[in-house]
Amino acid sequence: MSLKIENINKIFYRDVGEANYFEVLKNINLEIKDGEFVEIIGKSGSGKTTLLNVASGLLNPEEGHIYIDDVDLYSLDDKKRSIFRNKNLSVVPQGQTGLQNLTVLENVLLPSYLYTKEDKTNDALSLLEKVDILPLKDCYPNELSGGELRRMVIARALVMDPKILFMDEPTGDLDDDNTKKVLNILKDVKESGKIIFMVTHDKDAIKYADKVFKMDNGVLIPYQEQ
Repeated sequence: MSLKIENINKIFYRDVGEANYFEVLKNINLEIKDGEFVEIIGKSGSGKTTLLNVASGLLNPEEGHIYIDDVDLYSLDDKKRSIFRNKNLSVVPQGQTGLQNLTVLENVLLPSYLYTKEDKTNDALSLLEKVDILPLKDCYPNELSGGELRRMVIARALVMDPKILFMDEPTGDLDDDNTKKVLNILKDVKESGKIIFMVTHDKDAIKYADKVFKMDNGVLIPYQEQ
């Protein structure tokens, strides 16, 4: 599977100020193939999270196309796009995301309840073992550390066996030990043939990526380490 970002432009409108809009993405082009780990770095407000949201089907662009293989993501209506995303894509958003009234195992299984009747329990248990929190399967999110919670969210993102994994600041609030654990998990995911698209402030993660780009004022450019 491939991800192709073609001529993407995105404008945000605002109600106050001299300018009533600003261009947050400016003619973005990028192609990512199976088994590639691509990292986008940049300052807050540079547009990198917006790019992730557009590329993953969460935020319509003003212009351009997102192709997953030969499927034009934004040519699909909302329902078809949601089903397609559930089967092929997964997003790990910023921060600690988990439903507090569900156990760890139930949180991981959550995507499987949306569009399929397939029992994913064994897959979920295997993923919890892979991310090293299987003994916590019956705990609730408020009983987990930050690193454990992040690994739960990664397991949840993988339970439907997505072809592309989108990660928004996955190590942003973790200590060094948990950062290494998460990045090593992503390395294994990449080596299984999946695409990883990650946006981050963390320059230490660069060594894990195959390609690194910088988002600067809405423009995507190759990253050059200084």
